[in-house]
Amino acid sequence: MNPQRFVPFFIGRIFSTLGRQMLSVAVGWDLYERTSSFLVLGLVGLAQVTPVVLLALPMGHAVDRFGAPRTGALSCALLSGVGVGFAVATYTHAPIGVSFALLVVNGVGMAIHAPSVSSIVPRLVAREERARANAIMSTGFELASIGGPGLAGVLLAAAKTSVVVYATHAVFVLSFAAVLGVFAARGIGASEITRVEKKATPSSTSTNTSTNTSTNTSTSASAGAATRSRSWDDMVAGVKFVFSSRLLLPAITVDLFAVLSIGR
Repeated sequence: MNPQRFVPFFIGRIFSTLGRQMLSVAVGWDLYERTSSFLVLGLVGLAQVTPVVLLALPMGHAVDRFGAPRTGALSCALLSGVGVGFAVATYTHAPIGVSFALLVVNGVGMAIHAPSVSSIVPRLVAREERARANAIMSTGFELASIGGPGLAGVLLAAAKTSVVVYATHAVFVLSFAAVLGVFAARGIGASEITRVEKKATPSSTSTNTSTNTSTNTSTSASAGAATRSRSWDDMVAGVKFVFSSRLLLPAITVDLFAVLSIGR
């Protein structure tokens, strides 16, 4: 296991998870304080989960196409912006509709964030170390999921306002965006599809004849088309695999009903 790659990713994800859990608590507390409506609290979940469901396949395809670190950094920047938006909306007493618009944007960010982050870990460690790495990541995620609401509660009790919680969320998630941005710049954790596409793209060396220019353009276009075809085929193959698996599909279905019944 390469600690120079895994440790920053692990710490960044813990801070990101802490921030996202704190945001959930602050939003619920904020909206209930303003509306005293359980229906509004229920709509909070609906506003966030709808984009995740609708964008699951396209975002998975985008992660393969553009690279998980790049899309992960973009999603963290978007989620951090949501925290800033909530802080401004709370401070200025914006209408409830603004909060729900931000929740939809948060759902879009999570639709990008989840497949991006989950696909990076296997590319940071060797095959024989993946079980250990996944165990470490799962432990950190669960601890952050427990600690996030507690930390949000402490800040709410001390500051008497959710603005502090939103600002903390923005900083925490932005720190993970910085880590993923470095990964993207160095090509760490990029998918094979992304690497193939980069290799297939010809360099920007100037040529003296129009024939060479035309050849380079044609090669780039054909390489891009081949990559898009491969990405689409991989996405379709993944869907077929899920629905044809005797183990995976029942497990997902059971988890779905568990989440719908009792939450998690």
